[in-house]
Amino acid sequence: HESAQQSLVFRHATHRHTMNVTENAKSADSTSPCPSEPSILRFEIWSNDGGEYSTTYKCENILKPDASVYCTDRRRNINVVLRITDEPFFTVTHFILKAPEYGFTAPVGDGLLFFSYDPLPAEVLDTFNDYDGKRFEAYVEAKHKTGDSLGSTDPAAFFSLKDGWCLVQKLPIPRFGRFVTIKFVRPRLNRGENIDIQFIGFKGITGPQQFAVGKLA
Repeated sequence: HESAQQSLVFRHATHRHTMNVTENAKSADSTSPCPSEPSILRFEIWSNDGGEYSTTYKCENILKPDASVYCTDRRRNINVVLRITDEPFFTVTHFILKAPEYGFTAPVGDGLLFFSYDPLPAEVLDTFNDYDGKRFEAYVEAKHKTGDSLGSTDPAAFFSLKDGWCLVQKLPIPRFGRFVTIKFVRPRLNRGENIDIQFIGFKGITGPQQFAVGKLA
């Protein structure tokens, strides 16, 4: 692919795509098909700082339940911000991530999720650059020791697609907001020059709900 000349930013995207999920999907299992039933949650691209190889591999492809792929033009710490459409806010309980299984050199590996009512400043997101699972666990543990809970400026979940091609992950605690920020930290392989993502989707409901109090693992 030819690298984009500069990072592209999408504001108020005109195309809206339905998210995908199923109740009984298995996490990170390359032998099982990735979920393909419509979810009730719908998002649009609000912003993206990862650039694009070309218009064929545009950021909006990650919201489409098909074989299209988003290819960034750099390989680390890419922030894609989604905004809920048609509703004032959401409650998210699960998320889905799918990497392209064939034909791409840098399938998505690790990343973080943030949920907020407003877009997060770049300096907040930069704090979590190059995070891995161990650093995320240490961060959460330190929060617990001080009696603090994770807020909107803290990552709500860490994900990794080091083994399978499709991940369905339940959040430790349902998260509320209007915006989802996905920080794609790195590709699966160290030699990857960019990050290739096929799909990300969310399961949940619109509007506020009450849930039992819990703690993050």
